[in-house]
Amino acid sequence: MNNLDHPTTSDQRIELLDGLRGLALFGVLIVNLRYFSLFELLTKEARAALTTARWDEVIGAVLAALVDTKAITVFSILFGVWEWVW
Repeated sequence: MNNLDHPTTSDQRIELLDGLRGLALFGVLIVNLRYFSLFELLTKEARAALTTARWDEVIGAVLAALVDTKAITVFSILFGVWEWVW
């Protein structure tokens, strides 16, 4: 087992994994923006009264299909990859 009590050096970094982690972290941010903006606390009537109601439905469906649980899962898996690689 490797001694992991020291920072990794630049020659030990895998840039592809770092890039994928950044992309997954961006996905987590996108997912959480709905909650940060308090949009999820609006009632159905209040959401329907917004001028962007139709777009909100479309964007919500796209985020649910492409990003929601996937970004968090990929982000979690990529932080566990370090043990497998080294």
